[in-house]
Amino acid sequence: MRGAAGFTLMELMIAVAIVGILAAIALPSYREYVLRGNRAVAKAMLSELTSRQESFRSDRKRYALSLTELGYAADTAFLDREQVMRSADGDQVIYSVTLENAANLSYTVAATPVNNQTADTRCAKLTLSSTGVRTASGSSPDTCWSK
Repeated sequence: MRGAAGFTLMELMIAVAIVGILAAIALPSYREYVLRGNRAVAKAMLSELTSRQESFRSDRKRYALSLTELGYAADTAFLDREQVMRSADGDQVIYSVTLENAANLSYTVAATPVNNQTADTRCAKLTLSSTGVRTASGSSPDTCWSK
């Protein structure tokens, strides 16, 4: 006589345990990957703002003193994952971008994490100055601009 086909409770529990272990390993790695990808978007936007500042300077013989002078809707812009600058905060926003220490001959652009990106404690606030100095705050700021 043939036994019933199917899984025993023990086999099912072992399969669930294996899936749980794999998920516990994969999810933190995925989260770090997303944070690092968002950081790359912010670095690209800071470089773009630097380029805009240099264009502004070549036309007017000085740097812009605000983001509105560069053509943005507000002095604090919000960056989303698609590298689009918005004038208001929202669910998809990952960084707020500001122009700090702006003067006629120097400036610093800064990207501060907001919403879910605040979990990026390694590289919190990213800055790029008119002289090319790149800085970051966080637990390991030395690695923020190298990758």
